[in-house]
Amino acid sequence: MGWSSEIIKFQNEHADQIYEEVSQKYAGYIGRINPGSLPDNEKIFFDTLRKLSAAGLVGMTHPDSMINFGAKSALVKLNKTGLVPEDTYVYYEIEHFKSTFPQTLSTSERVLKQNRGSTGEGIWRVVV
Repeated sequence: MGWSSEIIKFQNEHADQIYEEVSQKYAGYIGRINPGSLPDNEKIFFDTLRKLSAAGLVGMTHPDSMINFGAKSALVKLNKTGLVPEDTYVYYEIEHFKSTFPQTLSTSERVLKQNRGSTGEGIWRVVV
């Protein structure tokens, strides 16, 4: 189809230059970052992707979607849709975990995810 791609390593200090190059040279982008990969914060990365989308580039995936569905709470947001079990929870307090988790574990195996991100770090399968 005549398509091509290029890998561009994002660095906060070069965000403006990256925006200029990508917006002039490409029709779309695939933005991928593992949370915590940027030394300062992710705000500049996501703001740059938003600017690219606003400039008409096709964003895969739009940064707002990455933020909303990259968090542990994403599955909880979907627990009434049939896509995930209805007894999917996010625990922000130890007491909630202590009162809820044993009950859910009594019905089936569970997955605990401690950290945000997709490296697989901090994820446990719990089976009785």
